[in-house]
Amino acid sequence: MNDAQLQAAYTSATGRPAGRVERLPGGAGNRIYWRVHGLNGKTAVVMELPPDPVKSEEASKDHAPQELPFINVRRYLDRIGVRVPRLLLDASAGGYLVIEDLTDRTLEQALKEGANRRKLYSKAIDRLARLRAHAERDPDRTCVAWTRAFDYDLYHWEFEHFIEYGLLARYLKAFEAEGGERPEASDFVGFFDLLTVQRKLKDAGRFVFIDRVKKNPSFLVHIPSSLHYVRDALKRRPELREVEEILRKHVPELA
Repeated sequence: MNDAQLQAAYTSATGRPAGRVERLPGGAGNRIYWRVHGLNGKTAVVMELPPDPVKSEEASKDHAPQELPFINVRRYLDRIGVRVPRLLLDASAGGYLVIEDLTDRTLEQALKEGANRRKLYSKAIDRLARLRAHAERDPDRTCVAWTRAFDYDLYHWEFEHFIEYGLLARYLKAFEAEGGERPEASDFVGFFDLLTVQRKLKDAGRFVFIDRVKKNPSFLVHIPSSLHYVRDALKRRPELREVEEILRKHVPELA
């Protein structure tokens, strides 16, 4: 959006003439935020939406929601008394929203300014506890949050995301910058798969050891996910087919 479009959005939402526009820093998502200053000094934030605003950047098994998750979750939180930015204008069909400006003063900034640490954190924890208690007491199935789960598929996607960017995109480039010979990405992933098989098989055995010898069964719940990693790594490595066949005879999770 250009300045004229942002100023027009502000005027449509507030009924007041707009002045200076500034792009807000930060934001790891795919939305862009702009602060628009009114001629009377009051501000509002324009949320510029991506081309496909309901599509998640992360793995999701859900169908695309019928409305923006931001609007959906904001409505739920507002209904149960959580202080969220007011929605001044829903122009999502036109590619943007206009919302209340809550300023740049974050919790971190307040602490840097000398605010009472114990008081701030106590208030935050209290509100989080109330939010959780309300969700368990009165679940709202119309809220998109109740359709999401941090399950194996999402966990696996996040791990692959780390491999692609945390390892391949970051460390291979850094290795080359230090004068090393840049290995092929396929070779690097192959080595990582071998390491995964070795480490995750060790983890599964170690968790049973901790249960049987140290009498602490709390780690047993992590065995299935560890073996899932082994199974997926073995599938990518045809040269380990014989190893895979032997393991599948004795480890049901790998079958």
